[in-house]
Amino acid sequence: MSRPISLALGAKNVLVMSAEPDEARTIERFCELCERAAQYGLHVCLEFAIYTGVRTLAHAASIVAKAKRSNASVLIDALHFSRPGGLPAHVKQVDPALFRYAQICDACPDMPGPTDTPALIREARTGAVPGDCRSSRARARQARIPGALSPWGCVT
Repeated sequence: MSRPISLALGAKNVLVMSAEPDEARTIERFCELCERAAQYGLHVCLEFAIYTGVRTLAHAASIVAKAKRSNASVLIDALHFSRPGGLPAHVKQVDPALFRYAQICDACPDMPGPTDTPALIREARTGAVPGDCRSSRARARQARIPGALSPWGCVT
């Protein structure tokens, strides 16, 4: 994490996922990253995915709460949120202060199931073109995901 690079890019957030199956170790490493990021004025957003060590929104929110770092937050990726059966009601159960931004993407009806880990990882790395499937923005508004009315960009 280089200060000149983050400043040049205008970075405000660091996105992180954990492959660590041990929750205590995940929290320890997450806290270390938050401390490093704080030196540069960056927030650390913990993203969850069914095929990682942090599998659900509730789990990510629990880890962020246990970390007790002012620059720690939870990131919702709409696709990863939908895979383990995420519902708008689940978002409402999390303190809104834990959200900095959300990743909104299209989820196709033929997306891999939550237990097909190799296909999930392949799709995460080579996903569909935005707009190919359902209306992401409408789903985000319906779920009242924080940031759904914020400026939009495209990640490919």
